Amino acid sequence: MKSLRDAPHADYKVERLSDSDYQITDLASGATETLSSSDFDFKYNSLITLKLNGEDQILQYNSVKNDGLSFSFSYKGNNVELAILDDKQYKYLQHMPEPTKLDHAKSIISPMPGAIVQVLVQPGDAVVAGQQLLIIEAMKMQNVIKAERDGVVEEVNVKAGDSVAVDELMIQMK
Repeated sequence: MKSLRDAPHADYKVERLSDSDYQITDLASGATETLSSSDFDFKYNSLITLKLNGEDQILQYNSVKNDGLSFSFSYKGNNVELAILDDKQYKYLQHMPEPTKLDHAKSIISPMPGAIVQVLVQPGDAVVAGQQLLIIEAMKMQNVIKAERDGVVEEVNVKAGDSVAVDELMIQMK
């Protein structure tokens, strides 16, 4: 069976054989291994000791995400992500699209709901990091929104007097 370090991504099926024994099957190769719960120890609320291939391996539990489906561990200085899926979830996993990561580096979005007091740029303007782009008023306080990096204004989606919601796109940079 592969070690965690050698397997950047691997799928395993875990089946309970008895109250204390589990069979681990590598779905890619079909190799199986039986582990006993006596080979498992959980100490200090975060350290897990597993006996794999006759050797004690120590993992540190870091966190849980997605309502108990994804876990994060540290193993030999590496972060290991573990997802627990039932048979039906695993079957349909291959048909799920990869989540898209949005690049907000060139987007100026509203940090809070409020009203636009003044827009200081227009499409085509070259701006430098730290330059004022617009002023938004929220809870009777005016907040200056500045450019985080150098760029050129591609599109301005707001004007003075507009109301904006939190996370609304106000300015798009090239």
